[in-house]
Amino acid sequence: QYTQEYGPGNYEPMVPVTYWTFRIMVGAGLLMIAWSALGLFLMHQRRFLAATWFHRLSLAVLALPYIANTTGWIFTEIGREPWVVTGLLRIPNGVSPSVSVFEVIVTLAGFTIVYGALAVADVYLLVRFAKNGSTHQEGEPELGASLAY
Repeated sequence: QYTQEYGPGNYEPMVPVTYWTFRIMVGAGLLMIAWSALGLFLMHQRRFLAATWFHRLSLAVLALPYIANTTGWIFTEIGREPWVVTGLLRIPNGVSPSVSVFEVIVTLAGFTIVYGALAVADVYLLVRFAKNGSTHQEGEPELGASLAY
């Protein structure tokens, strides 16, 4: 049907890629929900602050939103291949003739440099504040004390 309507071409998405990226995206989302539920359970049991294993593993869990976001994006883009808008606009027809390859490369490099600089600044600030340690003063309520219940 698509060949008759739009001409020759491969109109089938890469099924293994869409299959696995969807499952990784959903799995990461479910793991985030389960981890949050475990944290709430530990709080309810008044063991949250003492559960150092939970805090350490939470650092690894920080990667899950990025994994879910990236695999969701890949799932969406690969799943609609060869369409820009499924059933309406094919990719070869969606290419802008007014944007050169050089402009695309410069834009991509610019975004990479800006986001790279932001990542470096973020890591620098995180390390700096982590090395400074707690600024807790005697007599002040400790940060997170309300989570001890």
